[in-house]
Amino acid sequence: MSVAADPRGAAAGDPEHVNCALASILGELRELRAAVEALSPSSRPGRLVNAATLAAALGVSSRWVYAHADELGGVRLGDSERPRWRFDLGAAREGMACSTRRARTRRFQ
Repeated sequence: MSVAADPRGAAAGDPEHVNCALASILGELRELRAAVEALSPSSRPGRLVNAATLAAALGVSSRWVYAHADELGGVRLGDSERPRWRFDLGAAREGMACSTRRARTRRFQ
């Protein structure tokens, strides 16, 4: 069995070469993870999202989110007739799960 040569002169099976390659890959994975986390609303605990973002994450309509805002732990911003709402994604998922369990329990009683 022949050992493939690295263009820089090191053999592909050389432990130092392998460690260097793994370190490089690990660095790239960390950068990718940071980029994905920056885009994902669920990656930041406590970060508030709007109703449209929450609706997309939960697979429901924005109208449903507004109708269940209190159950989802919504935070009302302002006291106008049509205030803006913000939601913590993790808390909203828990609220939705509890709401679903209560609805199932009522259905079977």
